[in-house]
Amino acid sequence: MEPKKVVIASEGEEQIQGEKIKALQWEDYEQELARLCSLTAAHNESMQKKHLLEEKIQSILRVEAESLNLSNELDEMRETLEHRKLVMGNTSMKSKVLKEKVKKEEEQLSNDIRSLLVAGTALSLAKKRLQDANRSLTGEMGCGHLKSMQRLVRLRQQFMVSQIQLLYPVKVGAGLEIEQELESFTNIVRSGTVLLCMLLRCFTFLNHSPISSFIKSGTVLRCMLRCFTFLNNKAACML
Repeated sequence: MEPKKVVIASEGEEQIQGEKIKALQWEDYEQELARLCSLTAAHNESMQKKHLLEEKIQSILRVEAESLNLSNELDEMRETLEHRKLVMGNTSMKSKVLKEKVKKEEEQLSNDIRSLLVAGTALSLAKKRLQDANRSLTGEMGCGHLKSMQRLVRLRQQFMVSQIQLLYPVKVGAGLEIEQELESFTNIVRSGTVLLCMLLRCFTFLNHSPISSFIKSGTVLRCMLRCFTFLNNKAACML
């Protein structure tokens, strides 16, 4: 009896036509089958390793992509940080300039305050002097006292004129030359002190002159009377 022969086709039989068919003896079948099983197991193991490698490669690619994204984000953050540093530098420079400006303004303000203090001191001194001047004007030697003295002088003048009119009753006439002299005299008479000086001069002249000469000279007496009357009117106008 002939031994059985097993015909085993290769794996690429369906794809490759015309390949020679290998005939195996039955005794070699088990060995060939074991070899094929080992090859299949090795192939499966290699496929598993391949899948594992693919997964590792995919994970590595994902990690690289994430690291790339993180690197891009870090670059953006670095650029933002540099921009903020630049802004902070500009702000620091502006703050320094502003600080110097504020310092100068403080110095100017302190100078203004000192000048205001000096001006206030001068103003207080001027106010004190003004108060002293007001007190001196309202005091014993002030304006009120001067007016009262002028009033007394005017009354004294009126009394003396009336006494002269009683002693020397002379008719007062209107003389053109005397009026012109009195008009020119108005430019000199300005205050009660000038009036008092003129009266004293007139009375001194009367005291040192003989009375008979005045009685004989009616023109001089009329002039004196007109002078007293004019001085009286001027004093009344001034008061």
